[in-house]
Amino acid sequence: MADFCRSLGYSPAGVNLNRRGVKQEGVDMAKKMISRVSWERFRKDGMLWFVNRLLHFFGYAIVFDFYDKGSKKGKLKEVYVARCKFRGFGTTSETNGYERVTKYMKRNADRLVNDLGE
Repeated sequence: MADFCRSLGYSPAGVNLNRRGVKQEGVDMAKKMISRVSWERFRKDGMLWFVNRLLHFFGYAIVFDFYDKGSKKGKLKEVYVARCKFRGFGTTSETNGYERVTKYMKRNADRLVNDLGE
């Protein structure tokens, strides 16, 4: 969490200065506004597809690497960013992606609207 807070401009000590040295809200605010989501949930909700559609435009992709043998078969091994020469997805992947993101938005519409008010 500390590294993520730093990436947002917050220090883990709770005393936060922006680039001009002006005091900002602390880590408590960042913790209140951030909740961890598993890679699996991110993928199942269609967010990996959605993000990769944008990244493909620049020749990048987020890649999920799974174990293909043994007792860990099908388990997530690692996630990394890669350069790619292809752009976009096939029709089936596009259809599945839109369906997943649409279902996510339907399930989470109230929470997403409430997040805007906080």
